[in-house]
Amino acid sequence: MLKTLAFCLFALIAAACGSGGAKPPEPTPGIVPIGQKVEYTDIALTVNSAERRDVVGESSQAGPGNVFVFVDLTLNNNTTHKISYSRYQFTLVDDNGRSYDPMAVPGQERPLLASDLEAQKDVSGTVVFRVPSNLGPVVLA
Repeated sequence: MLKTLAFCLFALIAAACGSGGAKPPEPTPGIVPIGQKVEYTDIALTVNSAERRDVVGESSQAGPGNVFVFVDLTLNNNTTHKISYSRYQFTLVDDNGRSYDPMAVPGQERPLLASDLEAQKDVSGTVVFRVPSNLGPVVLA
């Protein structure tokens, strides 16, 4: 299990979704704990849980010196219009500023796929990252 996994408030708009309209003002970055919903301009994001795994499904291995980090999240669209989202709009960032991109892993359960989220709806899914097994605290951005 990760010692610390949180997400940055700035990720809510900049990395989690795009509405295709005018660019909203940049929010002030902040870090919140797992399970806490954060809202910005009527869009909310909650990191429900995070865990490390060596194997996904029956055969997908992280490889020597690596682990998979599974982030289960929920995105709520409380606007009056649809928004677009994708797992590839998220990254993990460690305390040295190095970022890790999400990946599609065969055997992954409930992947967060790219789609549009209608107004007043929500979607949940997992985003998977491969990181060094000795990685310390990270944030979701």
